[in-house]
Amino acid sequence: MKADSKSFIGIAGILLFSGLLSTYWTVHAYAVDPAPAKVEAAAAQAPQVFGRAVPERKDDFAWENDRIAFRMYGPALEADGEISSGIDVWAKSTARLVINDWYRKGDYHNDHGEGVDFYKVGPSRGCGGLAVWHQGKMHPSKNWAAQEVLERGPDRLTFQLKYHPWDVGSRRFWETKTISLSAGSNLNRIESVLSSDRPDCLTVAVGIALRPGDDGISRMDPEKGLLMYWEPPNAEHGSIGCAVIVNPDHLVDMIEAEGHLLALVNTAANQPLVYYAGACWSKNLDFPNASTWEKYLREFVEKSTEF
Repeated sequence: MKADSKSFIGIAGILLFSGLLSTYWTVHAYAVDPAPAKVEAAAAQAPQVFGRAVPERKDDFAWENDRIAFRMYGPALEADGEISSGIDVWAKSTARLVINDWYRKGDYHNDHGEGVDFYKVGPSRGCGGLAVWHQGKMHPSKNWAAQEVLERGPDRLTFQLKYHPWDVGSRRFWETKTISLSAGSNLNRIESVLSSDRPDCLTVAVGIALRPGDDGISRMDPEKGLLMYWEPPNAEHGSIGCAVIVNPDHLVDMIEAEGHLLALVNTAANQPLVYYAGACWSKNLDFPNASTWEKYLREFVEKSTEF
């Protein structure tokens, strides 16, 4: 009888312990299992694009994604005498969004392991800026006059820049430029509406600034609407690759003029002109050389449904 009582107590203890153990593991599983899903969801929503006006740096407008960064100059810099509506490039070797940090630190002309601003846009078209083409010359606008962010991520940025009127021959033009940059892409989609006091058609030059030296590599492919340029290497920072892609159906010619590769495109006043322009950096492992950049661009053209 004593043995039976001990057996009963022993069995009850085991059952109680088993019940507690079972309860413990059930609760433990419930607490831990959802965490990876939450982490993935949070990661999926993390912004991969960013852009803003930068009044603390004389009205730059700067934008970026997980691959590359760009900027265009605004009214405060124009007031100081620096006139440019070209597209500047900031080289990046990190997927991290860096614009705010770089402006805050003010040392973006030196590479601290994430990239560097060593591209020189000046008054040129830079990496995909445009100008009205008239009598064999480029006639660009001045700096942007107004800006507005239309879409802010998490995986696509869209913003708009407006330009004051400027005169070309007997005509007056003013431009509204809408730029979109998606995560994972090195190319901006640019939609430019050139309004005019006359409804006639016009020719626009979309350009890439050339650099001194014999080591640059350029490609002109009118059939694909593709301009590509791989800059001569900078001894410290490597090379920037630039590209412009236009609708070949609207292409007049591709030429070298005024220190640029130019795609000359017919368009109508007050109607949208759509093209792509972008850049890469040789110290970003995706594009160590010109051939990898050209391959990327040709694959983009083949897959694109825009034109």
